[in-house]
Amino acid sequence: MKLPNESNFFSRIPTPVLVGVWLLAAVLAGGCLFWALFAPSGGSSQVASVSATPTRLVRRTATPTKASQPAATAAPTRAAAATTKPVASATTASTKPTPTTAPKPTNPPAATTLPINETFGYGIQVNGLNDYEAPESSINMVNQLKMTWIKQQVRWAEFETEPGKIKDESWVILDRLVRKANKSNVKVMLSIVSAPTWSHPSVGADPKEDPYGIKAPPDDLNAYANFVGLVVDHYKNLGYPVHAIEVWNEQNLLREWRTSPQKINAPRYMQMLRLTYQVVKSKDPNILVISGALSPTGCDDGITCVDDFKYLQQMVDAGLLDNTDCVGAHHNGYNIGPDVTAQTAMKNPKAATASFKGPFTAFNNGLPHHSWFFNDTLQTYFKIVNGKKPLCVTEFGWSSSVGITAPVRQGFEFSQDNTLQEQAAYITQAFKLMNQWGFVKLAFLWNLNFFTVTEDPTTTDNAIYSILNSSGMPRPAFDALGAMPKQ
Repeated sequence: MKLPNESNFFSRIPTPVLVGVWLLAAVLAGGCLFWALFAPSGGSSQVASVSATPTRLVRRTATPTKASQPAATAAPTRAAAATTKPVASATTASTKPTPTTAPKPTNPPAATTLPINETFGYGIQVNGLNDYEAPESSINMVNQLKMTWIKQQVRWAEFETEPGKIKDESWVILDRLVRKANKSNVKVMLSIVSAPTWSHPSVGADPKEDPYGIKAPPDDLNAYANFVGLVVDHYKNLGYPVHAIEVWNEQNLLREWRTSPQKINAPRYMQMLRLTYQVVKSKDPNILVISGALSPTGCDDGITCVDDFKYLQQMVDAGLLDNTDCVGAHHNGYNIGPDVTAQTAMKNPKAATASFKGPFTAFNNGLPHHSWFFNDTLQTYFKIVNGKKPLCVTEFGWSSSVGITAPVRQGFEFSQDNTLQEQAAYITQAFKLMNQWGFVKLAFLWNLNFFTVTEDPTTTDNAIYSILNSSGMPRPAFDALGAMPKQ
């Protein structure tokens, strides 16, 4: 079709209409120019509306670069490698190695507020370091039990054998355990104990209590705090964090707190806890810091031991509540259940049948000593801290010598009074009680698999508490714990 001539087309439009159209076009063009030059940018408002992503969320969801692992056929040899600095960060090639000392925070945060009735944590202590195959198998068994936490003890003395130097192979098996736990949605609590001999030269070895001379605090308590900070940094850099740290262990006993001259000293321990708390929180405020759990001693001479109730009160007086998130506690049951108290012990059926009479022997107040009783110990701890902090029971359990042919170690004869069925019943009942009480945040059963290391209680008392036998097969407590609802 032939189009009309352009000049003829416009000549047909009235002049006023053309003028109006050109004026309208000019107005629109000017408006567009003004908007382009003076309108506010939409970018800043968009940025302001986006909330920051929490650091821990980034660390958990991002896929970290894995650190190199040893060949599956080669077992690690700690003495073989040369002394080196700690493993460098696995996140970037340019990251510097973790320093062997941790800086002191200038403004340490206040203790983390932890709701007393927060979800109860079911934990168990594993032996994940003594057997090269143990890390993965230990976590697999923890998953079978449907437990949510593991406890692993770490000896500083075995890591930093020379000041400021840690061999790379020292981390190997512990790294595997922490990595496997994180991948299996199991949280990790490390109980960091012992001190290298170089850190306390005046305290030598003791053939009976401390043959390696490591169960003494360092002369400079900052050295311990710095090592704990190094551990925190190492696992942050690896991409698989630890979730809780217990600062030392049973420091109200000679065998765990050796000094020269010898003195069990709560204020001195509190200095260690305060320094460590500040270092940990400056590096990762989300890590739960647990005070070193006390041993229910039954004695109080100030040299060999201090009564746990007395020692805990001394810790409170020295600032415990401002320097911990959770109060550590221990209680390994004897030959009575977790609900038995000093007031009811004499009427318990076992009072007549037990060969071990400790929990049924009257003390100077006409009742058995409080240290025998799981219920009395934990209830009183919570009263001593005035209900202001939850308890973390980092070790509890019941023993049975059934299936062990060697003579029971002296002092552990009570294990002969417990059947395997009673061991199972006492453990599950204790978990249920602690959950019901509401003031226990975490509880770690002692223990999963120490029976597989040795079944001879003349050399160790670990085996009689295990819920596996010497062949690694479940005892009744394993099956009962696995079947117990975890709420």
